[in-house]
Amino acid sequence: MTTSLTSRIRRVVTVLRRPMKTDYWTIRFWERHYRTGGKSGEGSYGRLAEFKARVIKDILAEHEVESVVELGCGDGNQLAMIDYPRYVGLDVSPAAINRCRDRFSADPGKEFHVYVPGAKLGAAAEMAVSLDVVYHLIEDDLYDRYMRDLFGAAAKLVVIYSSDEERSSQWPEVRHRRFSDWVAREAPGWRLAERIDQLYPYVAGEHETSWSDFFVYLRSGDSAAH
Repeated sequence: MTTSLTSRIRRVVTVLRRPMKTDYWTIRFWERHYRTGGKSGEGSYGRLAEFKARVIKDILAEHEVESVVELGCGDGNQLAMIDYPRYVGLDVSPAAINRCRDRFSADPGKEFHVYVPGAKLGAAAEMAVSLDVVYHLIEDDLYDRYMRDLFGAAAKLVVIYSSDEERSSQWPEVRHRRFSDWVAREAPGWRLAERIDQLYPYVAGEHETSWSDFFVYLRSGDSAAH
């Protein structure tokens, strides 16, 4: 990796720490999950992962994106299906980060760091990505910190793949949220440029279906590349 590329990537993950809560049930859950051999969810494998990869590749090309930061990279299986130009992966689980570092150790264009919710990212990548993460944020303050970090990390484009409605869940690690209301209220400098519907909509009891759709946000005043 060249010195200039290294410095650009490191600036993306420069952290200015401040006192904050880090002992969240959500973080403990996912660290235990990955530490004991668990994988990223079903959405990071099979036809759902292929669908996500196709959409992300189209977005990268359309908007001529050169740098990406992902908040919630998981075990890296989804990442392996997408050729990002320059990439920084963050996750609250050190075990997941260690897996990704091992898996992509030969790729100089990728870096991985443990994500500290509420920490300030020193410089933004062009695009920030959140795939199947928002509905896993159980605590309200963790959710708020994450959303601020996500939009704060992006220079021009935020891509969220999630459900967008308030409804109950039978799984303790799932809490559906209407995050679009948060964006409208807390991130007025961003506008929804595109919504891409799920190719395999969720059907209870059926595998490889999902309640997530794509939501592509641009900074107000920016326009899509053509």
